[in-house]
Amino acid sequence: MRLAILSDLAPDGRPVGGVQRATAALAPVIHELGIEVVVVAPHHGPEAAHADESYGFRVLRVPMNERYQVLRDYRPWIAASHEALDDLAPDVVQGQGLLHNGAAVAAWTRAPSVVTAHGDPLADARWGYPAPIGTALQPLLRRVVGATVRRADSVVNVNPDWRVNCPVEPRRHVFVPNPIEPVFFEKERPDPARRVIYLGGARHIKGPDLIASAWPAIVTVHHDARLLMYGFSEADVARFGLPDVEDQPSVEVHGPVDKYEVARILAGGGVVVVPSRYEVSPVVVPEAWAVGLPVVATRVGGVPALAGDAAITVPTNADALADAVARVLTSSEEADALVDRGTERAEEFRPDVVAEAYAREYEVLQGV
Repeated sequence: MRLAILSDLAPDGRPVGGVQRATAALAPVIHELGIEVVVVAPHHGPEAAHADESYGFRVLRVPMNERYQVLRDYRPWIAASHEALDDLAPDVVQGQGLLHNGAAVAAWTRAPSVVTAHGDPLADARWGYPAPIGTALQPLLRRVVGATVRRADSVVNVNPDWRVNCPVEPRRHVFVPNPIEPVFFEKERPDPARRVIYLGGARHIKGPDLIASAWPAIVTVHHDARLLMYGFSEADVARFGLPDVEDQPSVEVHGPVDKYEVARILAGGGVVVVPSRYEVSPVVVPEAWAVGLPVVATRVGGVPALAGDAAITVPTNADALADAVARVLTSSEEADALVDRGTERAEEFRPDVVAEAYAREYEVLQGV
């Protein structure tokens, strides 16, 4: 079987963000199952299509002009990627995401199509742009995403509930989680520590201001606790005006970190907090489970369906967040129960388990 995966991939062999990390983790393991894999990735530059070996698997870089793609329903990228797919002649095509890559594979009719629904483009636009722009983009994005979901032979969702990120019901919906890299499973279960770990960076949708606002109440209960915040540039702190951070010696604000550094940070113990205003399937949750840390998250989007009883979920406000984090830091019994359930759930996110689930879906679509 030959599989073509359309996915964005940074050009230096170091994936950026959850979708790229999922592709980089998945492709080699699928290849080990005997499936020939080539990743077709947009290249934002003038060069012609060319091969890229920096990831250790075959990547075909295809030029993509980013200007006005969404206004044109991604037709320029669809045309360029279809030309590459025609040459590759895969048996199955897979698109990572509901926008340009998903739209391209769903519109290519020469092989069964799988669209992996990673995030929610409508929510991203709503939270990621100023209100007038986000509002203007909604009907355009809804049209593209709706067409992608309707056309795809299979929508593989990283969340069990299709309603979280699909505007219409897919013809076929299968839950397969994002893979978590082996480095997270290689760590020993850490001892309890009075550390609260936030890895979401500066974007408003991730809620850094909520955990910063909650922190004074947490540190009042646990005087020796520390809040570790990652993913910030120096300008981010000033721009977002994180409350009380500069005046709190118990707060540390750090820059972006790669997956190996994330695994090392988690291995130091503590509580992982996800105070987001919207999430579909935050990758840090199963990462924490794999290492053996309890999780406190806001009850938004796909978090309840993903986490189940393996995390504490709370309303999106600082008081509820503070109460839950302080409680987990206080109660080793509750923390241990969360960790036990999370450790069990983490097995679903191992790359080999995820790859085998995808391979079964490819076979179903081929009628094998």
